[in-house]
Amino acid sequence: MQPEMGSEGSSRVVIPRSLRLLGELERGEKGIGDGTVSYGMDDADDVYMQSWTGTIIGPPNEFCPLIWFLG
Repeated sequence: MQPEMGSEGSSRVVIPRSLRLLGELERGEKGIGDGTVSYGMDDADDVYMQSWTGTIIGPPNEFCPLIWFLG
């Protein structure tokens, strides 16, 4: 990561996409958000991050909400 000069001479750091993906993965695994979608790694030892699983709960305000599992 190399700092870049922003406006007014302040420096900023450009974060590589791979690190942002890890942050998104962490939020998905912890269920941060409205709770209708969660996702994460199928295998925590998969260093290539190719195997994912997800859950969608919806629609909201239903007597018996549907739950979809994606893999």
